[in-house]
Amino acid sequence: MQPSPESPSVPPHVSIAVERTGGIAGLVRRWTVDAARDEDDRWASLVAACPWPEADSAVTSVPVGADRFCWSLTAVQDGDTRHVELGESELDGPWRTLVDAVRAADATRPAPSATEE
Repeated sequence: MQPSPESPSVPPHVSIAVERTGGIAGLVRRWTVDAARDEDDRWASLVAACPWPEADSAVTSVPVGADRFCWSLTAVQDGDTRHVELGESELDGPWRTLVDAVRAADATRPAPSATEE
């Protein structure tokens, strides 16, 4: 199938947000990535590897014990939004890979200047 002239063939745009709540003092931490067009395929693969449908239908376990983390992941790909909330013990496999990649990418972003805040 060939793309129509109205919709040029461009890779999907991917934006991901990870939020962690809980832990000591209950601090909220947030990491984001807004993929450059040349990196969309990499991020789309990481998002696709996660079991979103299973997570949507599963009952998320409430973290047991003091100071446990809760994770909220939101991925937007060409307007399609996926969201999941996971307990600390559920953040493994492809979920952990995605979170670690977003955190690493966010850490390399330049800090906003005083005029941007």
